[in-house]
Amino acid sequence: MPDSAISLSCSVIIVSYNSRDYIPACLNSVQEALNGIDSEIIVLDNGSSEPLTMQNKQAFPAVIWLDSSENLGFGRGCNFAATSATKNILFFINPDTVVARETFRKT
Repeated sequence: MPDSAISLSCSVIIVSYNSRDYIPACLNSVQEALNGIDSEIIVLDNGSSEPLTMQNKQAFPAVIWLDSSENLGFGRGCNFAATSATKNILFFINPDTVVARETFRKT
C-alpha cells in the first residue's frame, strides 16, 4: 500500500521524571515526525523533584501537559497519561528519545 493511502491517527505519550532538559529535543523530533499525521502529544510530569518549567510548556503549546503530584512509576504513568489520549494508536516513548522523521509512519 503506498504511503499516501495510509491513514494514521496516533497519540505519542511521554512520561517525564526529572527530564526537563531532554524534553525540548524530544518534542522537536516528535513534532517533526508527526508532520502530516492526525496526532497529539501528551507529556506527563511524573512527580519530578525538578518539574517541567513553564518555559518548556510555553515552547510547545500544542502539547497536552499533565502533572502527577507523585511518581507513579513508568507503567502507571503511561496508563494515567493514556486515559487522556483520543487517538486509536498509542506510542510510548522516553523523554530522552529523539525520533527519526519516518518513525511513526514506518512503525
